[in-house]
Amino acid sequence: MVGLTAVGTAISTLIPYDYLADQIDFAEDPGPYPEEGTAEEQKRWNQTKEEYDLTQSLQELLAGLEEEKPIHLTIAVLTSAIGIVAIYLLSQQRRMGFNVAYAWVIVSSIGQIVQSIRMIEFYQLVPTEESIPISIQIGSQIGGVLVCNLIYLSVLVVCAINSKGIPFEESGFHQKQSME
Repeated sequence: MVGLTAVGTAISTLIPYDYLADQIDFAEDPGPYPEEGTAEEQKRWNQTKEEYDLTQSLQELLAGLEEEKPIHLTIAVLTSAIGIVAIYLLSQQRRMGFNVAYAWVIVSSIGQIVQSIRMIEFYQLVPTEESIPISIQIGSQIGGVLVCNLIYLSVLVVCAINSKGIPFEESGFHQKQSME
């Protein structure tokens, strides 16, 4: 996961959102609605206005993504640094590696939740008739983050318990009988 975070961060850092926004042919503002125009003129104005609104939303989205880069990069670097330290300590078979790995899961979860919440303004740019409600999108993202990271945490806890060498209590159904 640390490697994937680093690769994803590198890719998103290299994407020039501001350059992409400049390369898009933006529709021109159609002006005021032709109230006394023909049905064809009104239909054409509606189509032009829809294209104009869509390109404006796209431009705002790309500008917002460019503005979010420093925050995204900071969270990813912090998460990756903690993950690399955890990997190193665990590869050296040091018990402290599990504590750092727990910290990695917590910091990673917080970072992902913060990024999900910050994406609310971008979800609002998507036309409502074509998307599911924002509250459901955010809720499902946060729920997914929590479930995945709880699974990571449970795997770490099981590995930590197994590495201590603490014997599990034997089952009453599988006790060895003395042959004496």
